[in-house]
Amino acid sequence: MRYCFIIGSSRGLGAALVEELLKKEDIYLIGFARSDITDIQNAERWLATKRYQHVKIDITSPECTETLKSICSGLSGKPIMVIHNAALVKSDSSNDKRINYPIFDEINHIAIEGLRRVLEGIEYHMLSFGGVFIGISAFSAIFPPVQELRLAYPATKAYLDMALRCLRFAWGNKVKIVTVHLGHLDSLGDGKRYWFVPNYAQTAQKIAQVLGRTNIPDEINYPFLYNLLYRRLLVFVPDYVYFWIINLLTRFIPEQKK
Repeated sequence: MRYCFIIGSSRGLGAALVEELLKKEDIYLIGFARSDITDIQNAERWLATKRYQHVKIDITSPECTETLKSICSGLSGKPIMVIHNAALVKSDSSNDKRINYPIFDEINHIAIEGLRRVLEGIEYHMLSFGGVFIGISAFSAIFPPVQELRLAYPATKAYLDMALRCLRFAWGNKVKIVTVHLGHLDSLGDGKRYWFVPNYAQTAQKIAQVLGRTNIPDEINYPFLYNLLYRRLLVFVPDYVYFWIINLLTRFIPEQKK
């Protein structure tokens, strides 16, 4: 039996990953979220598999670190896979361009302090017994929020990107570090309206497929061409050209409901 922790398992991509990974009968999942198990839509079906355990916790708290250490101690000798999918997506800028600092702080706290608490909780176990750590990033690290003004969210995604890059050196060959770069996700639709905007289920299926390989790559870029366009080309162009192209492309990206 393989063991996988999903940080942020209650909704969105995290819940889709639970759905996808539970299809593999050799995986036991432990989901971590602030939501209670009764508030999760498919929780009854997940629990019925006998391969899902839910932990209600705030990952920014010291309790998170201690809980992870406790769970890891029960898996002594076994490598684990950890999928870190924790982020708060909120607009922290008003229509008059002023920053909402309490929301700005909340986004930063969850993303940065949460990552710190999770790493502290799993570090000893992973360095001792190995495993895979997967961080879910997004194009918000280089893509300006032209449809909804956000400052802290893209900054925290850039932080995660660089933290994982440094972690790859810090943990050396002890732990496999994987960065998942995603484009826009169609959280409301069926993922068929736009070829470059998949839905959560399609994205989870792709991530699970790559993680099931014998040789897992350092990066998962999905959709690939979308990633290639932004990460390999637009990052090198001047800002005025960059924003012109971004504004042009966003005409084809569906609006997300609040």
